[in-house]
Amino acid sequence: MALVPLESRLSAGGAGIPVTFIHGFPLDGRMWAPQESVAWGRPVLIPDLAGFGASPWPEGGASIEDQARMVASTLDERGVERTILCGFSMGGYVALAAAALFPERLAALVLVDTRAAADGAETKAAREQAAARILKEGTGFLVDDMLGKVLCRKTLEENGALVSRVRALMAAQKPDAMAGALLAMRDRPSREEALGRLACPVLVIVGAEDSFTPPAEARAMAAMAKDGHLVEVSGAGHLSNMEAPEAVNSALMTFLKRLSG
Repeated sequence: MALVPLESRLSAGGAGIPVTFIHGFPLDGRMWAPQESVAWGRPVLIPDLAGFGASPWPEGGASIEDQARMVASTLDERGVERTILCGFSMGGYVALAAAALFPERLAALVLVDTRAAADGAETKAAREQAAARILKEGTGFLVDDMLGKVLCRKTLEENGALVSRVRALMAAQKPDAMAGALLAMRDRPSREEALGRLACPVLVIVGAEDSFTPPAEARAMAAMAKDGHLVEVSGAGHLSNMEAPEAVNSALMTFLKRLSG
């Protein structure tokens, strides 16, 4: 498969190793708005993964490993040799693939509401069924279903503006990319071994009410890493960076201040 160029934004936020934020499914780089507005004291790079946001979907599809290679190509285009890679959910899968493919380019890894394990048989089947249904019916059913799963009950009941914003982001994505990404997630391998080998510091952030990738899995990932750190965010579900941005930003800032570059 030929790599496609990813649309990305690079802020000149200061010196030091940049932070690269990788979005989740079915969203795009705009989900990181609560983080993009923060003065981190270092540059911030936010790409749209292939097929999402303003980035094209490759004709032959894209695996999770392909997405990681395209992120690396974007780093090359921006002149970034090493980065602090921060991935949310599917973006965490891409970040972990990057850790397996080119660990030397990671100064640190941040995993937000994601998992290192491969999908089980039931989840694989559900992803395959959803992908087939998207291609027949469109994405509306999936958007409605996911809203109730990625946001915690308090957000759904009390923060209508955020619910509307997340719904709009999901609804804006391309059906073929959404279907292809579901199959790519289905086929990804376990990254637990790669996580255990990684020499750089690892921060794992999880919403305390995340039912997709629950805190127990986050604790296990932090324990796998040689230099792992865990932060559980109260009052947040799967979309913790949007539901509780202050807490997530504080955890990330504390982690970044420990790094030398």
